[in-house]
Amino acid sequence: MHVPAELPSVAMGSVLLLYLERVLAVFVVLLFLLVFLYRGLWRGELPKAISERGAEWQDILGETADHLRVQMRALEAQLESLEATVGKLRK
Repeated sequence: MHVPAELPSVAMGSVLLLYLERVLAVFVVLLFLLVFLYRGLWRGELPKAISERGAEWQDILGETADHLRVQMRALEAQLESLEATVGKLRK
């Protein structure tokens, strides 16, 4: 990339620092795009809001915890049914 004759103040007079800042900015943008594409295309999730702080995604852990609770209740019901059946067979 072109280095201007007068460096911006964020480079603090260092060409190397200017290049590092540019690389960091490109890395952050590419990382955000990769996360957005991964979650959007492969997992089917879109962010619920995009602001200056970044993208806000839906709470996956809450949904997963609810799903696990339902599965646990179903397993407990099956276990109680099996215990009742075994209890009847022992008599």
